[in-house]
Amino acid sequence: MKIVLASGSPRRAELLALIGYPFRIRVAHIDEHSVQEQVLRELASLTDRAIHRELVKQLALAKGRAVLSELISEGARAIERLFSRACAPDRGPEMSEEKRSGSVTNSEGFGSVSRQAEATVNMTPEQRFFDEGDPSGYVILAADTIVCLDQDILGKPQDAYEAESMLRRLSGKTHLVHTGVSALSVTADGVLLSEHSLAETTEVSFLDLDSALERRLKDYVASGEPLDKAGAYGIQDYGAVFISAIKGDYYNVMGLPLAKVTRLLDRLSEQTPNK
Repeated sequence: MKIVLASGSPRRAELLALIGYPFRIRVAHIDEHSVQEQVLRELASLTDRAIHRELVKQLALAKGRAVLSELISEGARAIERLFSRACAPDRGPEMSEEKRSGSVTNSEGFGSVSRQAEATVNMTPEQRFFDEGDPSGYVILAADTIVCLDQDILGKPQDAYEAESMLRRLSGKTHLVHTGVSALSVTADGVLLSEHSLAETTEVSFLDLDSALERRLKDYVASGEPLDKAGAYGIQDYGAVFISAIKGDYYNVMGLPLAKVTRLLDRLSEQTPNK
C-alpha cells in the first residue's frame, strides 16, 4: 500500500518512515483560518477539549481532501497526455511503415510500447509513484496539530517576540497537544473509497522559569527553531529542556501519534481491494 503524506512537516515524514510503507509527500493548501472559524462557530456549545479535538480532525480531513482533488485533476491530465502520445500517428514520408504504426501495438490498441515507455520515462516522480507497482490504489494521510492552553489555541508564532511570549505563557503550566489524523483510501483511478479520522491528546507540563531557563529561552528563540512549530516549541529539539512531564503519546507532540496511525494504516492495508 502506498501513502501520500499531505504534509510538509519533516517530523511527520521522519515518523511515517518508521512504519515502513512507501510514501510520497504532497503539501496540502487549505484556508486553515476558515476551517477553524467554522468549527469553533458550529461547536461552540461543547467543551474546549471536545472543540479542539474536532478542530484538528476537520483540519486534517480538509488537507486530505485538498490533496485528493489535486491528484485527481493532475491524474486526468496525465492520462490524457499519455493517451494522446500513444495514439497520435507518426508523420513524415521518410519514416518506415513500422515506425509510423509503432514498433509493437498492445492488445488494447493504445499504440507502441516504445512510446508508452517513453511517456513513462517522462513522468514526474509522483506520476511514476502512482503508475508503478501496487495496482490497488493508495492512502492519503493528513494531520494537524495544535497546542492549547485552556481555551486558547497557540499556533505557529509569527515572529520571535510572539514565540517568546508563548513560551512564557506555557511556563509552570500544563497544556494540551491535540493531533488530528485523516486517512483517505483511494483506488488507482482516483475513486474515494473511505475516510477515516482520529484525534489524540497529550498533556505536557512546563517547568517554571528560573534565571538559567530564562537564558535558555532567549537562546532558543534566537535560534529561530520555535518559529515553525505550534506553541513555539518542539519536544524533539531544544524545546525539551522546558518540559517537566508529559502524559500520553510522545510522538503525538511531534505531530503524528505513531501507534494509532500504524494500526490505522495496517487495517486499511488489509482492507484494500485488488482493484
